[in-house]
Amino acid sequence: MVPRKYIFLDADSMAHYLKGSDFNGLLLNGVLTIKNRQQYPMLYMDTLPIFNEAYYYATRVLFEQFPEMDIMRDYINDCTARIKDDVAPHVIFAMVYIILSSLSDIPDKAKRFCNQLQNIYRYRDGYMDEITSVWRECDRRGIHSDWDWYPPIIDCFENREAPVDWKDATDDFNFDNIQSYMDCCVVANTKYDILSTIQERLLNEHKANPDQYPINLVAKVTLLLTRVREEKEAEDKKWEEERAAMGPTIEAEFIDPKDYVFGRDKYADAVIELKDAEISRLNGVIEANTDKIKELNELAASLQEKLDNALALAKELQGQQIEDDSSETAADEGQGRQKVITNYLFAILKKAGLGKETVDYNKTDVSKLIHYITGFSSNTIRQTLTYPRLTSAAEKEVKKAAALLKKVNLDISIE
Repeated sequence: MVPRKYIFLDADSMAHYLKGSDFNGLLLNGVLTIKNRQQYPMLYMDTLPIFNEAYYYATRVLFEQFPEMDIMRDYINDCTARIKDDVAPHVIFAMVYIILSSLSDIPDKAKRFCNQLQNIYRYRDGYMDEITSVWRECDRRGIHSDWDWYPPIIDCFENREAPVDWKDATDDFNFDNIQSYMDCCVVANTKYDILSTIQERLLNEHKANPDQYPINLVAKVTLLLTRVREEKEAEDKKWEEERAAMGPTIEAEFIDPKDYVFGRDKYADAVIELKDAEISRLNGVIEANTDKIKELNELAASLQEKLDNALALAKELQGQQIEDDSSETAADEGQGRQKVITNYLFAILKKAGLGKETVDYNKTDVSKLIHYITGFSSNTIRQTLTYPRLTSAAEKEVKKAAALLKKVNLDISIE
């Protein structure tokens, strides 16, 4: 927000507002009606500060580019925080509403601002009618609220050539505020002088702190200065033509408009230099990033190669594991089948009258016989005869052998 002193000067007497102004006389009647009523809540704030506040906020509306964006925060809450009076802010903004609504040529932004005030306070429903009724009287009498709201900083710069802190006056080079000052200037020469001064200060700030004051902001102000320069040159040309039409009676030293455009080349060259430096810096960043990307791509390719090798190795190990598992499964199945055959042959021999163990035969001789028949290892056969218990994996072989024996009319079980 632009500091108050740059756009408004408080009056030190009510005469500033009442002298020759029927409109302000009607506003004063409304304020006094509220101030003198004997009912709660009461208005305690003096009349002069009320008028100063109302015209300050009305001036801000006409100065700022988009005053309607956040009325509660930027206007009503701002006023309430500084004024220790419960009623005064409501009176002040009712006055602002009437001041703006009664302009003979009201700008669109003031219309939008008044519409939002109406949405907040509902003046048309009778709220603050002591103030808002002034509009009806003004309309009846054809009175308008026009007043000289020319920002004092422009008048000071133009007439007194006083130095101005434009960084502070523009709220740290806010472009909307810079544009607002240009809109307030009537004379093209004043507009150009002010904007040239702002650009010079902005360039210095950009060189010291390019991140806070980017080149884009400098470019926008420079473009605006170019347009103002064209407006100034057109105004100077018109003045030159009028001077020529008046003849030789005017004995004043003629100043070439081109000579008056001080610093034009210097500022243009400075901006070009800044842009070239920025382009050079960005090219360096791009080059560095390109090298980094190339390095990362090479690293990614190396990692991908290692990953592919690892996946191939894992696949090979998986195949070997499956092959080993298949071999182990086949070996287990063969060993189970051998035990089943051994147990069934022993059962058949006993069925055939083998007799009693240790009396009629021993397991060593039986092992040799079964070895002769099957070709199985004698030691393995002897172990099977000693420990004939089968595993659950041999169940399929047991069923298969039992079925074959039944086909030859042998009902023999080894379970």
